[in-house]
Amino acid sequence: MENYTFNKEIKTIGELKQYINKPLFFSYNTYNGDITYAWIKVLTEIEIPNDARDDNPQKLYHVGTYGLNSMQMMKYGKINIKFLKNDVTKPSYSNAQDTIRTLTKEEFKMYKEKTIVRKWKPYSWKFQAEL
Repeated sequence: MENYTFNKEIKTIGELKQYINKPLFFSYNTYNGDITYAWIKVLTEIEIPNDARDDNPQKLYHVGTYGLNSMQMMKYGKINIKFLKNDVTKPSYSNAQDTIRTLTKEEFKMYKEKTIVRKWKPYSWKFQAEL
């Protein structure tokens, strides 16, 4: 697989840029690090604050992201898998998250299967996972 490492936390804007057109896991967390809300989307564009540098991890929390095929993974700390909206052709926007990481192999497989089953637009990410 090209430039995709499973289950890797993205810590800087520079790292995030490497994952455009690839699926990522975003989450809001409690103060002790438990996930309260999480979603996956194929990152299509990044909206970077004017004062941000590629190596500054603090600014990653407020980077605006656009993405396709948004799927909710967790809500209120409980698994809740469902597609959020029909954002196949027009990317959805979010601008706050506590963590961003690559998918695990299991998440990648599930996400790929769910997008195929729903017969959504063919993958906007041009690579195949070696599972």
